[in-house]
Amino acid sequence: MVRPATSPARRTLPLAAIAVTIGLGACATGTRAELRPDLATTGNEAVDAVLSRLAELPTAVYAADYDVHLPFNGTDIEVTTTQAEPNRRSLTIGDIRFIVEPGQTSGRTCDLSNGECEPRIVPQRVSDAQMTNDFFGTSLVARLRRDAGLAIRAPEASTEDLDGAPVTCVTLAFSPPASAPNSTPTSTYCVLDNGVLTRLIASDIEVTLTDYSDEADERQFEIGP
Repeated sequence: MVRPATSPARRTLPLAAIAVTIGLGACATGTRAELRPDLATTGNEAVDAVLSRLAELPTAVYAADYDVHLPFNGTDIEVTTTQAEPNRRSLTIGDIRFIVEPGQTSGRTCDLSNGECEPRIVPQRVSDAQMTNDFFGTSLVARLRRDAGLAIRAPEASTEDLDGAPVTCVTLAFSPPASAPNSTPTSTYCVLDNGVLTRLIASDIEVTLTDYSDEADERQFEIGP
């Protein structure tokens, strides 16, 4: 796996930096990855609080690193993503980097292990990672909406603090699977006010923010060493 070195503008997030306060409460191959969210509300305040923040992501400027864990096979994946302006962003999942830039009819899908790129977005290149090329955008919104529709009780709202920046979270509970009838599976989504994901904990995937900057990382638009 290839992971760009942490830039001086970034900061590593110690676990103590996140304090939790519990409260009540596409892309087809060859097309550009979209981040436009579904703006319709769900009618649940806790879910809509997260969705309203995700709606801000298309205009956010940031760089973020994540650790991704897949419980079903124990795989760990390093993920980096950055956005410099609307329609200029990069997402790297393992060795595969998706790049979208203004003026392109489609994005690029690049393999950092050999420096080769295809002049289109090929989401299938990361299908084994349980992620998509718009995982942090439209796919995340669709996933949260789906989970909200499957929840068996009222979603639980919570807040966190990320180095002084507020984080909004929602936790949803689901019916137990047949293999574990006494369990109560949950999914937790946490996002910054600008729509950047800080944490997603679910039965099939765990995404944890490790580094964050409110500046874009230009190195993530490059392919060479």
